[in-house]
Amino acid sequence: MTEFLFPEPTGGTTQSLARSGLASFQSRDDDSTAPRQIQSLAQHLALATFILMGIGSATRVMNAGLACPDWPLCYGQLIPTNQMNLQVFLEWFHRLDASVVGFGTIALAGLSWWKRPSLPRWTPWLCSLALFLVVFQGILGGLTVTQLLRFDIVTAHLGTALLFFCTLLSITILLRPYDALGTAQALKPLSVLAVLLVYGQSLLGGVVASRWALHQCLGGEALCQVMNSHILGVFPATIASVALVIWANLKAFSKPPRDKSEVEENPQAPSTKHLMPTPEVS
Repeated sequence: MTEFLFPEPTGGTTQSLARSGLASFQSRDDDSTAPRQIQSLAQHLALATFILMGIGSATRVMNAGLACPDWPLCYGQLIPTNQMNLQVFLEWFHRLDASVVGFGTIALAGLSWWKRPSLPRWTPWLCSLALFLVVFQGILGGLTVTQLLRFDIVTAHLGTALLFFCTLLSITILLRPYDALGTAQALKPLSVLAVLLVYGQSLLGGVVASRWALHQCLGGEALCQVMNSHILGVFPATIASVALVIWANLKAFSKPPRDKSEVEENPQAPSTKHLMPTPEVS
């Protein structure tokens, strides 16, 4: 193959450069570390997003959503040292963490397209979805400030954050080597139901928080229906989630053990055969 691509040169230096160029091309198209790189970056971004959502919750509880009255700066500065207090710090740090996650997601999407010959086909598209969600999330974050914490925008901000977080978790889990048990199809209906119930319950909780439904319900009868719906919604979401965990464990334990002939010679070595075929370079 080398002789076909590069005719026999007369100089040793030219031959060395030709082989070096071929090796560089092959290393890009046959990069066995690409799935691990994408998985590691997505995992770190998921952790940063989890922290970001926690800070966002603290910002809401401390009533610090408008502690920085402008956007994207805070009091027209990158670091509002003169106005800094606990509320301002929460909102400012929330934006700082969001910026880190945003730039990290840009790197994730770019790296996935650059390494796409060595990745499963879905990887660049799922990373691109994460990039779209984080950009949309940034727009919603700005609107929450400029629209003075309008409840529908705040709820959409929460819903998009959950979708973005789940997208990063999906990338991390799907790129992780595993031994398939053949039970995924049986768990699919209950999994979808549990996800929808938990997601809907989370959005309803966002509405309760953004409209101060608890305070209004205790002070009168306003928004009591929203509050009661959120309380009652705990039960189906919890039941579906617990049932999914129990069913998954029952399916796993009922699966017969593999034969010794099916176990690889080096079982501790991670395998990516379930992820993608070995790329070929012509």
